[in-house]
Amino acid sequence: MSPSTRHPVLRSLLLGAVFLALGLPALAADPPVLSFREERRWTLNFEVDVRHPSQRVYVDAEGFTRYTGVNNIRLNNAFVFAPVLESTGAHETHPDAMESELRNDRGVIDRSPTLLDGTPWLGRYARWQLGETETNFVRVTLRLPMTCRETVLDERRAVNIAWPAGDWPAELAECLRPQQFIDSDSPEVRALVDKWLDGNNPRNAAPMLVAKLITARTLEHFQPTGNGYETNSRGRIEGFTLNGASAAAKDQRGSTFDMVCLLVAAWRAAGIPARPVIGYDKRDSDREGFPVYRAWAEFALHDESDGRTEWIPVDIVRQRAFSSRAPRLDRAWDYFGNHEHLDYMLPIAFHFHPPVGVVAHGSPGLWGWMPSPRIPLVEQELRVFAFETPQRGGRRR
Repeated sequence: MSPSTRHPVLRSLLLGAVFLALGLPALAADPPVLSFREERRWTLNFEVDVRHPSQRVYVDAEGFTRYTGVNNIRLNNAFVFAPVLESTGAHETHPDAMESELRNDRGVIDRSPTLLDGTPWLGRYARWQLGETETNFVRVTLRLPMTCRETVLDERRAVNIAWPAGDWPAELAECLRPQQFIDSDSPEVRALVDKWLDGNNPRNAAPMLVAKLITARTLEHFQPTGNGYETNSRGRIEGFTLNGASAAAKDQRGSTFDMVCLLVAAWRAAGIPARPVIGYDKRDSDREGFPVYRAWAEFALHDESDGRTEWIPVDIVRQRAFSSRAPRLDRAWDYFGNHEHLDYMLPIAFHFHPPVGVVAHGSPGLWGWMPSPRIPLVEQELRVFAFETPQRGGRRR
């Protein structure tokens, strides 16, 4: 069955006959197109532990932590970076209530990190400083209060938000450029997008509809494989399995994280500002009994009439788990703007590896550091959990 047969509105969509194809009247888009239902307040605890690969940790009969095969980490200095996302399309963090600590085997080194300035592309990062030290381990911990919400997309109004008359605003234009694992300028990604759009100019249709079409094509193009995690020598999660958007475009398979990278890269190649969101799935973690990390994507709708930008969440991984065939383009989809589980999905970062000149160990794991005088032989472990933040009077906002 041809793509055009599967999606009977495809050609009219790309020729610009959007309203006729979808049967949608042109409505004013004054209220936000993305609304919220249930919301939950959480405290996310994200931790990275770094130690020598030969080192093992155990608790003795008296309850004290002991180390075997100790090989100390010797540093003159180091700067440590971890993400602090202030907001996404469906959540906001409360950085004024953030708690953190950088510690080694001698105790807490730094509880007052510097919060670096952020952008919609970068997010924000906290930076700690570790001075001269010889230690068994280095550990950074972030505790972030946040509010996460279910989302509902009003497609009848979203379809009326047009492309900007000129260039995108500068902070959104930044979300068009490539980043690590999201090489939106690669020949493989660009050729795929051109094929999916049948050679048409994306601006012949509304941005929301182009984003939806590309989501449908990505859904049918890609087969997720594996669990998406890399482990260290102790069998603990050290980071994520990633080959990147170009490999995903060419091989048509990879981790769920690769699938999100391909979607974001394809949107950007079509001229739509977009970003990945990497987070922690509280509900599935409780169900499975181990930490479940998720990635999803967001694209920007910018209304020039009032200057408002809205980030629309798209969970292509859940959509792909439901079916390898995309629903009809002229119908609302679960997980395309409409997401009843996002109040249980806690965002952590926009980047799998911080784009600030840092190193990590083994696999991209959301954090990084600048150790001096040399990069030590160590391995990393990611740890994450969350609990619902108590509210006054026992009520949840």
